[in-house]
Order: sequence, then C-alpha cells, then structure tokens
Amino acid sequence: MNVNKILDHLMTIFAIIVLGIVGIAVTAEACDEPFIVNSTAYANPAGNPTYSGRPTVEGRTLAGKTEWIGSVAALYEINEDDSIGEFIGYREVEDTGYGVASVKVPGMGTIETGETVDLFIEDREEAIQYGERKIYIQIIDGEG
Repeated sequence: MNVNKILDHLMTIFAIIVLGIVGIAVTAEACDEPFIVNSTAYANPAGNPTYSGRPTVEGRTLAGKTEWIGSVAALYEINEDDSIGEFIGYREVEDTGYGVASVKVPGMGTIETGETVDLFIEDREEAIQYGERKIYIQIIDGEG
C-alpha cells in the first residue's frame, strides 16, 4: 500500500470522527472514494435560498448534483502529480447550481453529472477570482 493510499484512508477515518463529533450521522460504508472534479464559485447577492431551502453560507454551502443534496463533502486541493493535496474543508451539498447546472462548459462537464461543483463565496469579486480549479471531493452521506 503506498503512502497516498494510507493518507486517503486516514483522512476518511478522520472525517468520520469529526463528523460524528459535530453530530452528523455517518458510517464508513457511506463514504465514497475521493475523486477529481472541476470547481467554480458563485455569489448570491439576491439572497435566494438554496435548493434545500437553506440560506447560502460561505464555508458551508456547496452546489452539486441533485443526488448529493443532504450529503457532506470533504474537499481537498489537488497536487501537481494529481494526488490528494491540502484539506480545504467540509461543505454541505445544499444547492444544485440552478440556472447553470445543465450548462456544459467545454472541458468541465456539468454540475448535474457530478463533474463540476460550485462553492458559495459571499463576495462576488472573490467568487469571480476563484475561477475554475480541479479539486478532490469525497461525498460523505449523512445529515447535518
């Protein structure tokens, strides 16, 4: 077993422990393997509720495919060699990217197919500056 595999397993165990501490019910079987997605960011100046009905909150809200609504996602940077990098944080999949979910961006795929996710960032200019990035995501089924 290589070092990256060991680190992947340790991060999964850590995620399960942390989510248990904060009161999110999760089991080891509920964790998918981390995989690479494209990521973008969005702002919500109108204050519209998310698909789940909750308000958008920076550091919490993530738009992803409809099947992921209610799940927690662990996000990681991606290293130059495509291995899992630094932990970004946990986000709750609360939104679907209404209006852009089915728009296929060349080379990026769509939100509704799970090829792209959209992070909520309060400041519109910061969301624009985020641009497009590849990240690792690990979907963890659970309820917050």
